[in-house]
Amino acid sequence: MKFILIIFLFIITYFFPSQVLAKTKFELSGFSIGMVLTDKLSKTQISEGVYRKYYNENYITTLEFNKSTFFPEYDYTQFSFKKKDKKQKIIAIEAVKDYEDNIAECFAKREEIIADISSKYKKIIIRIDDMGTEPFSKSFAKGTRTTTWIDLKGKKYVYVSCYNFADTESRQDQLRIGINNTYFDKMAFK
Repeated sequence: MKFILIIFLFIITYFFPSQVLAKTKFELSGFSIGMVLTDKLSKTQISEGVYRKYYNENYITTLEFNKSTFFPEYDYTQFSFKKKDKKQKIIAIEAVKDYEDNIAECFAKREEIIADISSKYKKIIIRIDDMGTEPFSKSFAKGTRTTTWIDLKGKKYVYVSCYNFADTESRQDQLRIGINNTYFDKMAFK
């Protein structure tokens, strides 16, 4: 029976690779849209998070973690869920790395991440849009943001940005990478 299963999987993978790869999920340090936090984290680890009010609270709940063992390469990470979802199925993930007055290093890392995504997930990428550099809205901060959006099959959206805060701002420059689904995209700022 095992032999038949192995042959079957080989045939599907060999003759229908795009269909198999199309179901590949985009992961950010092992987390992906649609998974539940308790699939990867213990209740103790989850209790280390802090609930934030970054998005429309009528629809979205966000849990943020400072630098941790499950995202050691980032300074903080946030997971968002539908407000009424008791299981907390992930609808958006954002990870941020601070760069103290070193925007050039951020740009280099951003390009590396975009190249890696383009290579690793090329079968599920629909479109890549380089949005260029634009100023922040005045209500947010002084400085600029350089962003690339990557649209994936399954109505998921990845972005990779460098935030270059003005010298008058108390914030450090940042690399931001995130993924969200259509629901988050539609409701977060409604």
